[in-house]
Amino acid sequence: MKLLEMKCKNCGALLKVEENAQYINCQYCNTKYKLDDEVQHIKYDDMEKSGYEFEKGRIKAQQEQKRVQSNYNNLNNVNNISKKKNNKMNKQCYPLVHLIVVLFYQFHSLFRLRSSLEYR
Repeated sequence: MKLLEMKCKNCGALLKVEENAQYINCQYCNTKYKLDDEVQHIKYDDMEKSGYEFEKGRIKAQQEQKRVQSNYNNLNNVNNISKKKNNKMNKQCYPLVHLIVVLFYQFHSLFRLRSSLEYR
């Protein structure tokens, strides 16, 4: 006959449960418990399968965590490279943009001056 040990939720004493029992009383505080037969069968009958499924789920969760961490690291690397390229591009393009703005301002000023002279 298989025995299952449980703890009393009221006083913490160990409760010994026989395999086919439906109820059990704590011998110290007289708390009565109704036992669920399905839980007992899962513990005895499907223990190997449950352990296998648990381990399979644990491994899958670890693989998923590694994949997410790898994706996160790759994204950070791409962002860092992109920022470095942008900084380099900004430093290289700044004189050209400055020259374009100055030339535009000069032409705009000349155009306004020419327009004002023509209307006089």
